Amino acid sequence: MKKIVVLFAVVLLLSCNKDDGDSTLPVTYQNLIGKWNYKSIIRTNGTIVPYNRICTTTANWMEIFPDTKITTYNYHPNCVDVYNYGCNYFTIYSETNTLYTPDDGIFKESTVKNLTATGFTLEFKETEDLNYYGQNVTDAKAYIFERQQN
Repeated sequence: MKKIVVLFAVVLLLSCNKDDGDSTLPVTYQNLIGKWNYKSIIRTNGTIVPYNRICTTTANWMEIFPDTKITTYNYHPNCVDVYNYGCNYFTIYSETNTLYTPDDGIFKESTVKNLTATGFTLEFKETEDLNYYGQNVTDAKAYIFERQQN
């Protein structure tokens, strides 16, 4: 009887341990809408490096709007002035999870991976040189984003 109680407790613990906020979501416009902080960069060798914020107090971020527009907000070292690397309209190809910005837009043709309620990875089609973004990374494979907390 003791073994059955222990087995039941283990099964109960494992079944309650799943966090629904980290469940993978389908890549749709609706699931991408929101404000997202740049969190990390994945290099082509698979290493993950933190996103280098030029402003030490405010994170760079992007907003994905319901009208399929992406705007990025990148802060100068004074943490007041903002420059923008892109205000692009985009298309999602749900069969391949591809986010496409025409005219060589900010994310060009990238694949959305591991989309959850709290974050996602945006993998570039080709290796990107992010050195001019202040990242000191010339072999970027992907960005990792995390949803802004309200």
